[in-house]
Amino acid sequence: MKKRVATNLTTFFFLYIAQSIPMSFFATALPVLMRQGNYSLFAIALLKLIKLPWILKFLWSP
Repeated sequence: MKKRVATNLTTFFFLYIAQSIPMSFFATALPVLMRQGNYSLFAIALLKLIKLPWILKFLWSP
């Protein structure tokens, strides 16, 4: 039983890491690239809305 619990926790850990990699890209690298591409500051600010479902996911999680 302990082996199964350890496997489940390891799987959840790696899934959490896998979902945070794209979010960190959207939070750090993409605004820099957009600024270099002469996008408006308003468009870059709207990009932060992509993160909203990830922030509020605790509301619909079991």
